[in-house]
Amino acid sequence: PVQISSAVNLKMNRKYLWYLAIPLFLFLLTYSFIPELLSASSARLVNYDTEFLPEAPFNIELTSVPQQLIAGESYDLQVNVDGKALPSELFIFIKDESDPESQFIDYSLNQEHPNNFSYTLSDVKEDFSFYVGNPDARSESYKIEVLKRPFIKNFRAHITYPKYTGLGSETLEDNVGDFKVVKGSTVRWELLPNTEVENAWLVAGDKKAFQSSSEEG
Repeated sequence: PVQISSAVNLKMNRKYLWYLAIPLFLFLLTYSFIPELLSASSARLVNYDTEFLPEAPFNIELTSVPQQLIAGESYDLQVNVDGKALPSELFIFIKDESDPESQFIDYSLNQEHPNNFSYTLSDVKEDFSFYVGNPDARSESYKIEVLKRPFIKNFRAHITYPKYTGLGSETLEDNVGDFKVVKGSTVRWELLPNTEVENAWLVAGDKKAFQSSSEEG
């Protein structure tokens, strides 16, 4: 084994130390006149998993972006821009989150005023992500959850008659309309929704509401 101190004569390299003054001088000069350049670069290195958008000639502001939408509903997206150079056109880029292989597809926004654009999202069905922009600038990305609208696919009415009638119990045909029962009978409705439902109520008249009990199957 050879020690570095005996193999390398550090004293011979002292004459090259003045070369370090060049990058040190450039660093101090940059820090004195453009400190945000160094701080911005450091922030990008530290927050490596954060999306940083490039500086743009105009700003894009989206008003009232919902986190959730109900399937089948429409939503009017309003976009405001401000800056020295206003864009003549903007696009909305939409990606279907239910398909992992899907790509962002762009659609033109309607320009209502020089600094205002709009777009109507119609008949949404699946979760999606979107952002607004053009080649010069873009907004941050938004992910929207689309909730399935519940509805009753099928229902049955089970009737248990009073003992004194001797009628026992009866199950009516599926999706039956109006029907009459003997006073004192017990009616149990079995509902089959199109999707998972956490709570449901059966409303009789204007005042009475009965919460249901859920069963799988």
